[in-house]
Amino acid sequence: MANAAGNPANPKGDESKPAKDPVRDVVIVIASLVTLVILAALAILRYSDSKDAASVLGVIVPGISTIGAAAFGVAAGKAAGEAGKKAAEDQLNSTKKDTGAKADDLEAKINTLETAFSPTADTVRLLPSAAGQRFHKLSANETPGVDISFDPEHLDTVRETIASMRQGVRDLKD
Repeated sequence: MANAAGNPANPKGDESKPAKDPVRDVVIVIASLVTLVILAALAILRYSDSKDAASVLGVIVPGISTIGAAAFGVAAGKAAGEAGKKAAEDQLNSTKKDTGAKADDLEAKINTLETAFSPTADTVRLLPSAAGQRFHKLSANETPGVDISFDPEHLDTVRETIASMRQGVRDLKD
C-alpha cells in the first residue's frame, strides 16, 4: 500500500520521517557483496600474482563501496531535507500567524488614533487665519495677549503618516 506521494515504504504518508525499506537495504548490501565476490574471483583467476590482483581490487572495491554508501546516503539526505522543509514551513506558518495578530492589534491602534485625530484636525482647520497666511492663530484664554500659531501642514503630515501606517499594516497581512 502506498501513500498519496506514492511511497510504499511510508504508507501513513508522514513524509517528515525517513522511509524505512529493509528489503531495499538488504538488496543493496547483497548486490554490493556479490559484485565484490565476482570481481575478487575474476581478479584471482586473471592474475596469478597476488600483488596484481590486490592492485586491481584496490581500485575497484572503493568504487563499489562508494556506490553502496551513496544509495544509503541519498535516502538519508532526502529524509533530512524533507524534515528540514517541514520545520521551515512550520516556522513560516507560526511567523505568519504571529505577524497577523500583531498587524490586527496595530490596525486597531491606528483606527483609535485616526478617530481621535480627525475631529481635532477638522476643528483646527475651521479656526481663522489672517489673509494670505497659512498659520492659524489661537488666543490663549489663560494668558491674554499671547497668540499660538499652528501650521495646518502638520495636520496633513499626520494624516499622511496614518495612511502610510495603515498601508504598512495591509502589506503585513498580505
